[in-house]
Amino acid sequence: MAIVFREPNQVKWIGVRPGHNGEQILENDTAINVLTSIYVVPADKLLLLFAYDVSVYSGVAATGYFYIYDDTPAIFKSLAVRSVAAAGTDSSCQGLWVPIEIPAAYSLRIITSNAGCSIRVCIHGILIDA
Repeated sequence: MAIVFREPNQVKWIGVRPGHNGEQILENDTAINVLTSIYVVPADKLLLLFAYDVSVYSGVAATGYFYIYDDTPAIFKSLAVRSVAAAGTDSSCQGLWVPIEIPAAYSLRIITSNAGCSIRVCIHGILIDA
């Protein structure tokens, strides 16, 4: 079991998150359908999401969405929305100063506005014992 120190006052961190003994998670997936699950946090684990990259490729006007779903499953948090007005590409990369804590059974999902749109998402995080 990993021991994680969680400082309640994040201002005291001064740019360094307390140590961990977790498993590094590097995942990427491309959705060409309407809904694709990228990663589901295993039972008794906590995912610390440090960074993500979202890219949308489309031959037509389209939008791609990157969400965290809770265990019901319903949208818990929107992480990114990328759009193209016509044929083209739109992308963004986000590093997180303080990682997002995602509990067990929550999932990271990508959604496209139509089947002609392709959205690619890469995530980087640490999986620790909850």
